[in-house]
Amino acid sequence: MINIAIETSLGRLTAEIYDEKAPKTAAYFLRYVDEGFYNGAKIYRSLRDDNQGASNAKIDVVEMGHCNAYYDRILRHGMGEGEVYDETQGFIPPYPKIRVETTEETGIRHLDGTLSLGRDNVDQVDTNIFVCIGPQPNLDYGGARHSDGYGFSAFGKITDGMELIRRIHQMPVEGQRITEDITIYKIERI
Repeated sequence: MINIAIETSLGRLTAEIYDEKAPKTAAYFLRYVDEGFYNGAKIYRSLRDDNQGASNAKIDVVEMGHCNAYYDRILRHGMGEGEVYDETQGFIPPYPKIRVETTEETGIRHLDGTLSLGRDNVDQVDTNIFVCIGPQPNLDYGGARHSDGYGFSAFGKITDGMELIRRIHQMPVEGQRITEDITIYKIERI
């Protein structure tokens, strides 16, 4: 297990990374951490009951990472009628994406405080991190959040700072975009 600190403009978070249970996801994430990729990124998205429309697979999470103008527009205003997410317009990470390391493979469930990586493709993770607020079984393998059933790649857990995450989760939003600018100064191993 590896410990990290996430220094933000609202305070410090600490987390443990399960490099033995989720070795591929942890290595992918830590490569970006070690190279300073997240330094200057934002905590920018809050998904909660009141901003997900009529979805039958609602989730409660806070998302952080890099958010370009294309993704920002979608978070604020949603997708236009008939519009499909174009991953070539989203934020393109500097390294090749990896395959989703499922919760069935790792045994790490999406529970309160779980860290997981987002996805913008059928079976690949992106670099955005989200933190679960309460248990989120719709994000696990076989969950209803995506029809393909892969779920998301859980790889760690917040160990200190969930009160800050819960406060961020309730901040004002435009659509799903948090209106306050919350900067990640750095993420580093401790």
